[in-house]
Amino acid sequence: MRGPSRYCPHCGLDFWKAAEELARGTTAPDPDTTPALPVARQGSLPFGMVAIGAGIALLVVAVLVWVVAGSGLRRDTGPQLGQHPPPAIHPLVLAFFAEARDPDAAYSWRQSGETTVTIPDEEFASTIHAAGRADGEDWTAKLRVVENGEPAFDGEVTLVSKRGYVRADGEPWVETGKLPAAQLGPVNPFARITTVNELAYVGPETRDGVDGHILTSDKWLNHPEADDPIRRVAHVRSREALMEIFVNADGVPLSALYTFAIEARTPGGELVTMAGESHYRFDDWGAVEPIAAPTTEPAP
Repeated sequence: MRGPSRYCPHCGLDFWKAAEELARGTTAPDPDTTPALPVARQGSLPFGMVAIGAGIALLVVAVLVWVVAGSGLRRDTGPQLGQHPPPAIHPLVLAFFAEARDPDAAYSWRQSGETTVTIPDEEFASTIHAAGRADGEDWTAKLRVVENGEPAFDGEVTLVSKRGYVRADGEPWVETGKLPAAQLGPVNPFARITTVNELAYVGPETRDGVDGHILTSDKWLNHPEADDPIRRVAHVRSREALMEIFVNADGVPLSALYTFAIEARTPGGELVTMAGESHYRFDDWGAVEPIAAPTTEPAP
């Protein structure tokens, strides 16, 4: 089974592999022959933004249908047997969805997360800390991953125009070339909330003197492959997740907490679990400068 830091359920970056290749002195490869960035097969951190204008367009169409249905353009004959009105969607849910799923969203974020995988007679624990900026599909972040108390990756990763750049702490930047779409996991932690029906409005709340509102989603938001290490050795019996989002009066996310847990049983009946949480804080929403590609050293 891969250790948590090699396949962090919080992000799409394979930090261990990145650090290993940098330690071997990897230099910038030819862009036409270069393999994909030693980034991500997995998902919290974050990472790579997926543009879903189509989803927003469908939402607008749905809202227009509801408006027309209640606008008096057709005669109201009263309730019909078997007919039910569509569920009401809170305006802040719509506002948040438009902000968080905007393919051009620009913001800075901080994140801390931890994951624990327990198999019979063994436990893996990893933590991850990140601070970065995102501008649409481009992003840059400083990352630190610790596995069982030992540093696994400490450095920076940047993605600009689908080209990856990575450097370990104190080392020069290395360009890894253009990344295939399959490796570009979303940096946006809300990217897998695909419809407004996956969100619920809880109510107003004040945190640290800031007035806002709480939204929640109980959808499993990890990378689709995040539970692969568990499925390889056991049958998943239960999987639970909850994201609590603190937004302002305009629906802009200010912070979020995502928790998740998987419980599985091996063919021999032994318990296998994976559990974790990620804390996010967002700033400068809509006010982040474009992200430039870092300067790399020429190949020797």
